[in-house]
Amino acid sequence: MAISKPMKQEKGHELSYHEGGPLLLHDADWIAYAVGSVCQTLIQTVMVKGEVKFEAESKTELYEKMGIKDKAEMEDRLANDKRWKHVTFEERIELEPIENCLHSVNMTIQRIIDDVGAGDQKMWITQGNTNFRNDIATLKKYKANRSGVERPHYYDTIREHMIEYHGAIIATGMEAEDPVVTEHYQAHDKWLKELPKKIQTGLINPLNPEELECPVIMVSVDKDTFQSAGQHYNPKTEELRWISEFGSTTLKTRYKECGVKVKDRSIKFDGLKGLYLQMLQGDDIDNIPGIKGYGPVKLYETIEPLKTERELYETVLKCWEDYVPVFMAEQDVEDEIRKQNWDYSFRGANAKDITAFRKKAKAARMALWKKGAMDQTFQYYKWDCFVEDEFGAPTLELKPGKNERMEVEPYDLLLEVATLLWIRHYEVAEGEYLMAPLSKFRHGL
Repeated sequence: MAISKPMKQEKGHELSYHEGGPLLLHDADWIAYAVGSVCQTLIQTVMVKGEVKFEAESKTELYEKMGIKDKAEMEDRLANDKRWKHVTFEERIELEPIENCLHSVNMTIQRIIDDVGAGDQKMWITQGNTNFRNDIATLKKYKANRSGVERPHYYDTIREHMIEYHGAIIATGMEAEDPVVTEHYQAHDKWLKELPKKIQTGLINPLNPEELECPVIMVSVDKDTFQSAGQHYNPKTEELRWISEFGSTTLKTRYKECGVKVKDRSIKFDGLKGLYLQMLQGDDIDNIPGIKGYGPVKLYETIEPLKTERELYETVLKCWEDYVPVFMAEQDVEDEIRKQNWDYSFRGANAKDITAFRKKAKAARMALWKKGAMDQTFQYYKWDCFVEDEFGAPTLELKPGKNERMEVEPYDLLLEVATLLWIRHYEVAEGEYLMAPLSKFRHGL
């Protein structure tokens, strides 16, 4: 991309833009975490019988000095090794001066502007726990796996700085990526519709690639925003790329230096294909469930050959229809385990018994289901039926009196997952629901 000439520094903040450059639509939540984390150091002091032995400035350094490989080994040693019974830890945070931190915020934003030669920008940040997805989720608590994760010390200060000095807009009732993707989608769609006229009238020379660049670029580090067609810029990888509306899937295989294949595979995806792929895969980062057994290879083989959105929809729905009986059988098995009052902890006395029972009982229930000998009604527990741990994440223990399951159809479970994954916000009338795109197929469209 050609970089335009810088304009004079604008009043009111320290950023400078590039005349004639594209508009940036920035999902800026990541800045408070990224810059805030860099501007603080967690110092861990290791003591034996109260005497200081050493300090470490990272987990890697801590494990190396303690002669262990990871957190799991450390916890095991502390719990079971008598030689470690007098080992204790103290933590403290050392902070960069706040002036340095906010300067880093400014420089981070300026670097992005200069990387793409931006003429202007709009930034959004998420308001907090006001996301409509919290009300939609029934299978799993939305983002429960992030419960207890500490934010950087300067997190709130950085956000206030971006609002006051850089005009960041607070996204209320949703996540910052929702309005970013919405405006990006609308701008890209408008540009595509106007492009033929500009080519026909000679305003754009199609032989000059630079003139075909969309005047709007989305800035985000979140893979979910790759659902939206158009130009994207990832400020962490410094990659500027196009995404088509239908999208793509790519299977990656890691190789050793000698060229021998290894089992470590991953899948990259974007556009509509990426959205439907995640309806099978789920999203561990946001605690959105998927269908068990779909690894990178199976996902690729299922989604890659499909050519239309209807094919994507019909394929994914069939996968959910096949999976739901398995899911319901698992619910039955967990109920049986609760009746036995077995210890649910990972290293509990009944861990082996629970594993063996799950495998045998699930297979028996699935056999009965296939014969039509079981009730064909699909039922499951909503996540709020379970006792929550100290961080607010549901456990496997049912709350007293919460032993009734919800009736559901496979389509409804798929629709819930799709709506949680769908990153495009539509304004809807009060009392109506925000629906994912596949809802149109319910009406045969």
